[in-house]
Amino acid sequence: MSQFSDIKPSWCMGCPLYEAPGPVFAQPPRPAAILLLGEAPGRDEVQLNKNFIGGAGRVLRTWLRQTGLDIDECEVRNVVKCRPTTEGASGKPIDRAPTEAEIRHCAHFLAEELATIRPNLIVALGATALYVSTGCSPISAYRGRILEGPALRPLQKPTPSPLHKEGQVNATQTAGEACKVLPVYHPAFIMRQQELWPLAVHDLARAKVEGQFREIRQHKTYYTTTGSLPYHAAEFTALARAAGYVVFDLEAEGIVRHKNKGLDLGTGQITVMGLTTRPYEAHALHFTPDTQQLCHELFNDPAVEKVTQNGEGFDIPYCEHRSFNFAGPSFDTLQAFHLTNSDLEKNLDFIASLYAADIPPWKGDAMYKSGFDALKLGNCKDVDATCRAYLSLRDELRNLDMHDLYYKSVMPLQPVLRKMTARGLRQNEAQAHKMSFGARRLAKELEEKIKRVIGFDVNLDSPQQLRKLLYDTMGLPTQYKKDKKRGQIPTVDDNALDELAKVTAQPIFALIHKRRKVLKLDSTYLQTEPDDAGFVHYHIGSAKAAEKGEKGSGARNGRLISWSPNFQNQPLEVRELYIPDTPEHVLIEADWSQIEWRLAMVLAGEPFGLELLSQNVDNHTTVAAECFELPIAEVLRRDAEAGGGWGSPRFETKFIVYGLGYGRGATDIAKQLGRDITWVERFIQRFRTRFPIYWRWRDSLERQVSKDSYLRNAFGRRRWWYTRQVTEMYNFPPSSTAADMMYLILPQLERELPHEALRLTVHDSILLSVPKDLAKTAADTLRGVMHQHWRNIVEYSDRPNTVRHYYPDGWFCPCDVHVGLNWRECKKGNKQLTQYLNITEA
Repeated sequence: MSQFSDIKPSWCMGCPLYEAPGPVFAQPPRPAAILLLGEAPGRDEVQLNKNFIGGAGRVLRTWLRQTGLDIDECEVRNVVKCRPTTEGASGKPIDRAPTEAEIRHCAHFLAEELATIRPNLIVALGATALYVSTGCSPISAYRGRILEGPALRPLQKPTPSPLHKEGQVNATQTAGEACKVLPVYHPAFIMRQQELWPLAVHDLARAKVEGQFREIRQHKTYYTTTGSLPYHAAEFTALARAAGYVVFDLEAEGIVRHKNKGLDLGTGQITVMGLTTRPYEAHALHFTPDTQQLCHELFNDPAVEKVTQNGEGFDIPYCEHRSFNFAGPSFDTLQAFHLTNSDLEKNLDFIASLYAADIPPWKGDAMYKSGFDALKLGNCKDVDATCRAYLSLRDELRNLDMHDLYYKSVMPLQPVLRKMTARGLRQNEAQAHKMSFGARRLAKELEEKIKRVIGFDVNLDSPQQLRKLLYDTMGLPTQYKKDKKRGQIPTVDDNALDELAKVTAQPIFALIHKRRKVLKLDSTYLQTEPDDAGFVHYHIGSAKAAEKGEKGSGARNGRLISWSPNFQNQPLEVRELYIPDTPEHVLIEADWSQIEWRLAMVLAGEPFGLELLSQNVDNHTTVAAECFELPIAEVLRRDAEAGGGWGSPRFETKFIVYGLGYGRGATDIAKQLGRDITWVERFIQRFRTRFPIYWRWRDSLERQVSKDSYLRNAFGRRRWWYTRQVTEMYNFPPSSTAADMMYLILPQLERELPHEALRLTVHDSILLSVPKDLAKTAADTLRGVMHQHWRNIVEYSDRPNTVRHYYPDGWFCPCDVHVGLNWRECKKGNKQLTQYLNITEA
């Protein structure tokens, strides 16, 4: 028997949680319009017999303050009244979700509470509360939407309980009367996934209004699923022109999906075209000649804005493949939402949960595998949700001063990115096959060697067996990852192996780690699918719709991303595989020089840093001389001796300075460098002394986030923070500014470079494939555009007058231009080819 079983009512006998800490009934329930329903009490709640008073409770109260709700006017309860736990990694009990049996045994108490509280609205905090109150799951699909809740039935007979005096019944209830449920992520979950903080605040903001009445109120919708318009096409065209926009969404069948290239937009056919010109209305039209004629007319009208969800990634290019022409402005809700909420998902069902929450979840099998009529109804919901999101996002962009950034930077870039995807890069297929075969053979040899050394057979591709080998047999420190349902769980994923490599020199592990890297190199970078001409067509974008199982759908600082396959992180040895279009072409690559460091100096207005940049000296060498307290000649000598790598003062300086820029602390830097932490701290102190203005600027970023919860760059891009994610705060201003510079120069290069020269951008570099006779012209054009002056960045500096002293015509970032016969060769350049083509590299 536990110390808690003596204080539990007789009803608890036989409950699986009978020996668990609890129960927590807190104060007797009272009538309230809003019930905040959690999962189960935690450690603090059990000790003090009060709900939501620990860390999760503090977060919940913060949310309520931000949304104007008074927790004292709400009732706060849990689904189960005792604390369900399991043994954590340290051997101590940690919270877990209650089981079905535990929930059922405690349901009697919750029913009594509901009978007294009689809420208009239950705010279901977390998956368990959602499931118990509605039967719906998962919470990720339902959060933010108003659902029908349980029937509020009176107690059938007087029942003694810890909640009522014996024989007391609330006789005023109406049998079968239902309340509403608003699912919201549990505060404990948000504490582990802090980028979702604004979701909880947004969802709870609805509670104040919805708690005023019990019934579910929905706006009437008008959906046409007959396949044709309910009125003449000319009337619809007039409505679109009067509104200034048309929302469209297509459904297609027969599209081929390649393993590493994604969807082949040249395959398949359109079956349904959804259209609307106003919210709460949508028409799913069969793709007849009449529908096609209507679309041709609307898409080609420059006075009608074309509105889509992920249209830049699919609908527009798919239509362009079928001879549709698009004129005038377009609006992609995915791209707009990435600007306003870069940390959140970008898929339509998620966006709809914020801007069209009265549409129940509809994406999935119920839409795509239930027949043609279900598809047309789902298409109408797609169009309606997109329309409502568009109208809200358009206002948000104006209110956040990002309207110009969206229309003059983000959207003009999209057609350029599509053209780069269509052109692709030519691959040396024979060499790719050879490298892939060699990688698989090496992985097999490593596997056989590992098994010989450890003396028993093990499946190295089985996470379960590999965890047992690394953590149980070899005794390496267990690595964990966050799981939405189970919290911290042991893992042997790529990140875990990379972390283990930093803390162990165990020879067997080194072989295991090397094998994993070899296999990843092969599967990620060598197993590509070129087209018939040998070109690999990667996708490039500023944001994308997440595939199933993916977490990210765009860089939070605005950097461009690539996928299918990912070309942003191509290893140097793989870059050797990519070659010019023909033997009469060359590759040209230009890379902005140390752009994030330069931008940090400009944005801070750091005089010493600006002085170094104006002298055109090697920044890392000079800073190394200052912070190592060495003559520059000695820094250069040691750098040459170390080959520019580990052990070089210049290398270590670069590592530390960039680490500081990304928010790393002295402990982490010392661990990575293999240096004593005291030495690293002294280095940082000397750096702070030499760059005092820059350091004060860094501190000001934290103060600004603490005050405003966001940072803004020189182009108006914002990113929001609700917790102290210091690393990303420091890096956001320079990295996002560099990203927006790239957004603006790519369309300019597309206009000014030789035809189809622009192929790829990776971080701060641009890659071209051009005929040899146009190489010099292309290189000069590339350099000229990348060297342009940016007055707005100077004016956005903390000390614009200081920056103007060094850059009176506006700040510019120099770039290095290199020529090569493969992409890897462009890293340093082919000197002989450069001279032959009469190209200046610097």
